Amino acid sequence: MGNEDSKDKKKSHLEELPGELADKFHHWKILSKDALPEIEEKQMLRLQAIYQREIASDLPEALQIVEGKKDFKLWSVPYKKPRRVPTDLDFEVKTWLSKLEQYDGEFIVQAQQIIKDMCRFQKYKKTLHHTDGFYCDPENLFCEEVKIFALETLSKVQSDEHTRELVFKRIRYLEDTICEDELFDKPHAGREITIQMAIVSVRRSLKYSVIPAIDNALSQHDARKALDSLKKHITMLIGNAGEFLFHVFRKESKKK
Repeated sequence: MGNEDSKDKKKSHLEELPGELADKFHHWKILSKDALPEIEEKQMLRLQAIYQREIASDLPEALQIVEGKKDFKLWSVPYKKPRRVPTDLDFEVKTWLSKLEQYDGEFIVQAQQIIKDMCRFQKYKKTLHHTDGFYCDPENLFCEEVKIFALETLSKVQSDEHTRELVFKRIRYLEDTICEDELFDKPHAGREITIQMAIVSVRRSLKYSVIPAIDNALSQHDARKALDSLKKHITMLIGNAGEFLFHVFRKESKKK
């Protein structure tokens, strides 16, 4: 009973806080450096919706949000935070390339380029911030998910119809994110690299490098399949022709 009264008291104290002050707790990262401000929480929900619409209903770990709570002396403040928080090591290309060495798929080169594009943006973005609260903002979490896709999926797959469909889904996902209004920071004329530039570069690698390679492989496969089928039919034709001639000549010899 006493515990319930204590919880109710904490809740009442939180509710008595001015709305603006409660918002500041999230905005200033007072609760936790991983806490998502309300605007970033909404952005993450929109990003999740795009992912589920274009790729899959199950969200990858990099895009998942979990509950957090900060206890103060007089009240307890709940907040949302990402399940996976990037670190400085995640911004280093060599961290990812060392992991890529264990794979030998057809699209290793493209996977390397995608990782480099994302890391280049993240490292540049880091120079623009003087606190570590940006590590778990929607842009960084988006970049992490794309790099994980390059590492764990693109680097392993082979050229087939399934891979082609998978890559096209990823292309649509990138296109939707870049077209979604106010999902990410707007392009700034003074910025050397923007999230939009990074997304366009990744899309270019997928659409104009990976897809043509898959189409070429599928075309060659279909051509070989057609040739094998033709050889099979020619062999059958020759066999049938030989059998026909055998019966014709046998009939002629009986007449003599």
